[in-house]
Amino acid sequence: MKGKTFTVQGYGNVGYYLSKYIVEFGGVLVGVAEWDGSIYNPAGINPEDLFAYKKLKKGIKDYPHAKNYYPDESAIYQECDIFVPAAFE
Repeated sequence: MKGKTFTVQGYGNVGYYLSKYIVEFGGVLVGVAEWDGSIYNPAGINPEDLFAYKKLKKGIKDYPHAKNYYPDESAIYQECDIFVPAAFE
């Protein structure tokens, strides 16, 4: 996974842990879509920081370290190498 970028749709248990482990193996989390909007940062998103933010704010809306798309999932259409559908639906 070294250097591969990925976007996750859903940032619950599956999306968070998948992101955490892929980043540990060299992947770069660039996008996340959730029920309250989506975020994108081509330089990378820290999975631990985003998880703490989501827990504190009850969502990812207005996450300060990425471009915010509200209220839609526009981040899933941004450039990445791998797309991971990890949402409940």
